[in-house]
Amino acid sequence: MKLLIIGIKGDYHLDAVKWGLAQHDVDPTVWYWSDFPNQDMLSFSMPPDGTHSVQMSIQGRLITAPYDVIWARRKGQPVAIEGAHPDDLKIIQNESREFINNLAPFLSNKTTRMVNDFTADRLCFNKLHQLRVAHSAGFSIPDTLVTNDIEQVRQFFKKHNGKIIHKAFGPGAWDNEDGSRTVQKTSLLSEEHLKQEYSIRACPSIYQSCVPKNHELRVTVIGDTVMAAAIFSQEDGETIDWRFEGGKGHTNLKAVQLDTDTRQRCLAVCRALGLNYGCIDLIVTPAGMTIFLEVNNIGQFLWKEFSDPSLHLLDTFCRFLLNKPGTKENILKLSDYQKYRESNTP
Repeated sequence: MKLLIIGIKGDYHLDAVKWGLAQHDVDPTVWYWSDFPNQDMLSFSMPPDGTHSVQMSIQGRLITAPYDVIWARRKGQPVAIEGAHPDDLKIIQNESREFINNLAPFLSNKTTRMVNDFTADRLCFNKLHQLRVAHSAGFSIPDTLVTNDIEQVRQFFKKHNGKIIHKAFGPGAWDNEDGSRTVQKTSLLSEEHLKQEYSIRACPSIYQSCVPKNHELRVTVIGDTVMAAAIFSQEDGETIDWRFEGGKGHTNLKAVQLDTDTRQRCLAVCRALGLNYGCIDLIVTPAGMTIFLEVNNIGQFLWKEFSDPSLHLLDTFCRFLLNKPGTKENILKLSDYQKYRESNTP
C-alpha cells in the first residue's frame, strides 16, 4: 500500500499514527512541505496528449503518484533553498506554495482514500458555510453576527442582554516583549470592549450569543465511526473556553454514546462538507438542547484517548486509513505508543 502523510515536523499525532501504521507493516511516505524546495524535488509533466506524471524525491526517496491513501494532516509552508538571496525569498516561497497546491490533486486518483479531500478541506475553513450546513442537518446554532461595524455589535450586545462572545476565524497569537505569547481565545464581551471602537472597526470578527452550558461534546467522525466525549467544563466553575482555562477539558472528560439523532446529524454535517474525518464541537444546554459550534477538519483527537483510554482513537484512525476492520484483539493503544516514545527518546 502506498500511503502519503502530509504534515509538519514534531507533530505528536503524525508520529503516533506512523507508529500505528508500522504495527500493521505499512511504511508511509511523510511529506513535510517545509522541506520543499530546500531539500525535496518535485516534477510534474503533461505532454500534448493530456496524460500526466508526477515524480517526487522526498527525504531521498524517489516516489511516483498516485497514492492509495493520502492523509493531509497539516500543511506546512515551503522554505526557500539555502543560499537564496533575501530579496527572492518571498517570490520563491509563494511560487513553491502555488506549485504544491497545483500539484496536490494529481497525487490521487478515483480510488484514492483522501483524508480529507483538498477541495473539501479548503471549503471547511469557511465557518459561515459550516453554520449553514449544520442548520440544514438539523442542528440548532447560536445567533451569529460577523462584522466590523461597531453599531451592529452594540445592537447585538443589547439584543442578548450583554451575553455575547467573541471568536476569531482561525488561531492567532501575539509575541510579547518578555518572550510570552498572548493567544486568541473565545471570550465574553463587556461594556468596556464596546468602547474600543478602533479594535472592532479594524478587524472583522465572529460574535455569537453566549449559550449556557451543562456540558460540552467533542465528537470525532472517522469515516462512518462516530466517537464522542463529554467535557464537563463547568464542573469546577463557569468557563467560556476550556482550552485556556486550566485544561478542564482534559480532567473532566469521559466517553459517551450519542443519541441516534445527534450521531446522524454529525455524519450529515461531515458528508455535506465532503469530509471523512472531522472534529465537531457541541454544547449541551441545561435544558438538554444540543447546539452546534463548529467542525475542525484537521482537529486533534489523541488527547481524548489520553484522558479516557476507553476511546481507542489511535486504533480506529489507523484502521480507517488502512481500510481494515476493527477487532477486539490487538487494539493499538496510545499508552503503548507513549511507552515506545519514552523508551526511544535520548
